[in-house]
Amino acid sequence: MKSAKGSVPYLLIIVPLVTVVYLNVRAIDNTGGSIQHAVNANVPDQMNYTSIVRWLKSISPPEACSIPTFDIKATHKDLRFFNKPKKCVPTFVNNFVSFENGTLTYMHKDRGDLECKYQCNIHLSDWDIKTKPWTLIDTFPKPECDVFEVVCRQYNNTMKVFQDIFLHVKKRKFIMKEEVDFLKDPSTITKHGYNVHLIIVDSISYYNALRGFKKTVEYLENEYKSVPMKRLNKNALNSLPNAHGFLINRRVPDLNDFELLRPRKRTEYLGKGYCNTPLDNSTYIGKYFRQLDYVTMTGEDYSIAAFNWPDCKGFEKANAHHHTHPYELRLQNKHFNKKKIFQHNFEKKCLTSHKYQMDYLTDFMNIYPNNKKFSYTWITNIAHDHLTGFYPYDSYFQKYFEKNKKNFDNSFLFFMSDHGFRFGDYRNTPIGEYEDRNPMLFISVPQSLRTNKQLMQNLHENSNKHVSHYDLYASLLDILTEAGRKNFTNMGPFDLSSIMKHDKIKGKSLFRPINERERDCYSMDISSEYCMCQLHYREFKYFKQSRAEVLLKEVFVKEINLRLKEGKIEDLCSPLTLNETAPFLMKYAINKNGQLLWKVKGITIPGNGLFETVFNEKLEIISKDMDRLNIYGPQAEVCVPKSIVRKFCYCKKLLHTNTPKSTTKQNYVSDSTHSKNATHQHRSEGHLNFTTHSSHKTTMTPPTHSSDGKV
Repeated sequence: MKSAKGSVPYLLIIVPLVTVVYLNVRAIDNTGGSIQHAVNANVPDQMNYTSIVRWLKSISPPEACSIPTFDIKATHKDLRFFNKPKKCVPTFVNNFVSFENGTLTYMHKDRGDLECKYQCNIHLSDWDIKTKPWTLIDTFPKPECDVFEVVCRQYNNTMKVFQDIFLHVKKRKFIMKEEVDFLKDPSTITKHGYNVHLIIVDSISYYNALRGFKKTVEYLENEYKSVPMKRLNKNALNSLPNAHGFLINRRVPDLNDFELLRPRKRTEYLGKGYCNTPLDNSTYIGKYFRQLDYVTMTGEDYSIAAFNWPDCKGFEKANAHHHTHPYELRLQNKHFNKKKIFQHNFEKKCLTSHKYQMDYLTDFMNIYPNNKKFSYTWITNIAHDHLTGFYPYDSYFQKYFEKNKKNFDNSFLFFMSDHGFRFGDYRNTPIGEYEDRNPMLFISVPQSLRTNKQLMQNLHENSNKHVSHYDLYASLLDILTEAGRKNFTNMGPFDLSSIMKHDKIKGKSLFRPINERERDCYSMDISSEYCMCQLHYREFKYFKQSRAEVLLKEVFVKEINLRLKEGKIEDLCSPLTLNETAPFLMKYAINKNGQLLWKVKGITIPGNGLFETVFNEKLEIISKDMDRLNIYGPQAEVCVPKSIVRKFCYCKKLLHTNTPKSTTKQNYVSDSTHSKNATHQHRSEGHLNFTTHSSHKTTMTPPTHSSDGKV
């Protein structure tokens, strides 16, 4: 009897415990119907935002960020489609002039009443060129410029029968000596004769380079002993601010910290801002190479290039001894080519933007055999608008490096990108988001240094470390100064800031040891929204129409429309509202300090713009640079083509036309369909995400403005 009586209290205790656990599990697993108000203390009041936040913190432990790993053999449909260039049959005919070995001549001795002239186009700034007087070609001239126009007329100068633009590298007879103004001790001059070349192919991640540049990467690794930086982290959203990182050592975006919520650091371009600040007096690395007696060259296949997109000042003077920019301006800029004659010629010749750029680089390397050379060549068109757009050119680049091996064997070669692919279905998968932050970088050192054990060991060890574009800038500076001064011996840790007059170098040279434990994205000047080390966000799917969802939707749309006001384009752009028929994705994470962060993704109308951003638990936006994950050019650039906030714009004029209100079709797919190969360092979990199908198409030739411009 005692044992029977003793069992009753245990039953009374056990039953309530089971009930509590059951209710709590039901609350966590419920993804469909609503939950009644506060059945017990373990279930929050879904209409009380504070209660929801408190509950999420109680069921989710604080966690540090981690860098995910993926299987690069992704099976996404966008990787199975190769955007092959259209077959092109040349139709351009030139029976009038010949340009060979730098000499311009008539093609036929018996030219009748044909008269031809040429005119040099001189690079003045990122926005302007200067044309010199017209010169007859009767005396077999050698144009003293890289870019020149030829016009031929007949019948007493009344009929124009030929017009074209030419590009080559004209060797300078004299290179002006420049003052060395950036070093504390100007006598610290590099003694080696190595060249430095950056070849930048826009929008290619490290993983995608392994997929699409298989032959090129294999050749570089075997013949150039190239070393990949597998965890290179971009430092900003798109091309311009990343270029400021690896070429100027400057941070354009604000520096935000999600992991510990350390104080926000404002952009380094306060006052006029990065767009209205001329860069001629900046810490541009190419200027430093010029000052230390390098001949310099810049090639870009856009008339509005890395430093002046979309309407920024950029450089107000020529920033290199040789530049393709006058050629692009004459080819693409309406002000310099009103009838588009040169662009039509470009099409008829079946030229491609990467080939003429690489040919220009070859000419530059060959024409200065006894000079130290620095160059960067930025190729945008082949990869910017299509995830696999560069795949067909793998053989071309492999053969290019094979053909020019002699030049590159005496050079530091950086084969790289600014960021990964930024739009479309693939970008909206976990691996696509990761790849956007992880651009390719393959480093080759001169042949004579490939047996330098310390140098190569440092490079190989850093290959697997978390590094940034700022480290690339430091590496270029190291080649130019301290490492070069010591002929690449004693390659231990060194503070490059100690030799600079005024500048603090953010990064660490990739040719020296890097202590990864002493660095995180905040200390590396990479804002958290671009950091490869991400917090573990969980999908918030516990309650429908909770107070948290209502409030996040409100602040999400409010912040987007605030960008239109701050950009002073609200008169031209339609106010945006949330597309309530589309899913509104909410994820949350608990950072190391135990504070909750919301990562939200939603679609606005008109235009079906897909935006993503992060709020803190007080519903304050952390990063004002909200990411737009689908195409916006056709919706914005008809009214605000040069606004730096045009990604938030749907032009009002489109509301009154037959133009489709969306250039995209939205689909929503669980991340779990893509994440079977994805794992975090400390744990793995499927996620929910959605993707954007883009109907945008791009012609590879000739080079024109992307629908979203230079991003």
